[in-house]
Amino acid sequence: ALGTRDANAHARKAAFALLDALAARVDPRELLQMLSAALVAQTAHMRAAGLCALSRVVYVCPGARGDLPALLEAGVLLLGDPATEVQTAALQFLRVATAALCGDEAGR
Repeated sequence: ALGTRDANAHARKAAFALLDALAARVDPRELLQMLSAALVAQTAHMRAAGLCALSRVVYVCPGARGDLPALLEAGVLLLGDPATEVQTAALQFLRVATAALCGDEAGR
């Protein structure tokens, strides 16, 4: 998850490719549990990276959307984080998650 926030574009691209591959092969609930552990990290950079990774998995893996209500609550809580990079990542996650939920509703 940490590679998603790397300054090097090649490292970010590789991190997102790894997340895409994991989303295709691992149970979505397990993957979300692993990534959500980063939300309670001590460093703001790791919390922001965890949110970025969660956003990617929610975006590419429709099976991960069943657990979104609980993750939305965590995203809203992280809006109050003192670190700006975590607040920005939380807003991005909430935007992706909301779009995923609205897209699911529109498809029904």
